[in-house]
Amino acid sequence: MTTDHDVFSTDTVGLAQVSRPQAVRLADGSRFGLSIGAVRKDLEGKDIGDAGSVTELRMSAYNGSIPGPTLHLPQGAEITVD
Repeated sequence: MTTDHDVFSTDTVGLAQVSRPQAVRLADGSRFGLSIGAVRKDLEGKDIGDAGSVTELRMSAYNGSIPGPTLHLPQGAEITVD
């Protein structure tokens, strides 16, 4: 039987720490590069009900952040997301 741990790694070694999402302003006709990759997120015990501990999680992020970037563009503008 296959478990989630067989398919999705939980290893956080060597992963970059998750970053804060950025606001990106784009004009009509702009191109924006969007990538999906694994990052490390540290949760303090107070976040998970275990005071004094720290847990590292492997998570998927867009351009290194969770949530991904916020795109601002004029109404009616068309962009390309790569």
